[in-house]
Amino acid sequence: LTHTSGLPQWWPVYYHAEDRDAAWEWLRRQDPTWPVGAERHYSDLGFMVLGRIVESITGDQLDQYLDRELYGPLGVSAHFRPGGADLRGDPANIAATSHGNPFERRMVHDTDFGYSIELDPASWDGWRMRTLVGEVNDGNAWHAFQGVAGHAGLFATATDAASLVQLLIAGGDSPGGRFIEQGTVDTFLAPHAPGQALGWQLPDYAPEGSFGHTGFTGTFVLGVPELNRVIVLLTHRQNPGVDADTQYSDVGPLQRAVTRALTTSPTTGG
Repeated sequence: LTHTSGLPQWWPVYYHAEDRDAAWEWLRRQDPTWPVGAERHYSDLGFMVLGRIVESITGDQLDQYLDRELYGPLGVSAHFRPGGADLRGDPANIAATSHGNPFERRMVHDTDFGYSIELDPASWDGWRMRTLVGEVNDGNAWHAFQGVAGHAGLFATATDAASLVQLLIAGGDSPGGRFIEQGTVDTFLAPHAPGQALGWQLPDYAPEGSFGHTGFTGTFVLGVPELNRVIVLLTHRQNPGVDADTQYSDVGPLQRAVTRALTTSPTTGG
């Protein structure tokens, strides 16, 4: 949760596994890249493991457990695979992310891009060449985990995402009852490293006590307990496509500017 497991930051697991169980078997055989607990390195693999831990403890697949214990009782329409096997809504109402995975493909094929992937890039060629609508953008979540993974794949509206963050601002309590103990919420939101709580980021451009997270596709949520306010931006930065360097637009300045506007001005509302 603090990204100090020492596990690699990223790896194309789909080169080694075609289903969730095979992906887990590959993951559990991996050695740490860094000393365990010594350094913070944001790790997708670490959160894949966390998703599997939830499944091992509960005996349910991650999406089934969350639907039964959290999203359903809360009345929140947050779910995995909205355009797949467990369709719950009209894919026409889901915003597209990108046309295929050009950025991720370059992570594998271009050794000068910042990732040293020691495998034959041509040994797998299942790259999606379509506009992604209603299926998780992340290749590992889609190809190796069938859309249900601990590190990526959750779909929700801005309103529903705000409801989940508001639950934490309220200390785990909601009009429908208590879902999380106050002490658990406090533990997860307390600083555990500079700028890092358990899972959550603690941005230095927001009021003290604020917690949030960003997503690769351009998503952003922030809880500001001091103002009892939630900020959600779903920008889908990949939709316009990549530039000449196979990069996507940096929406960080927009996220910070909106945060400053909504936390330092005399605004009202949610």
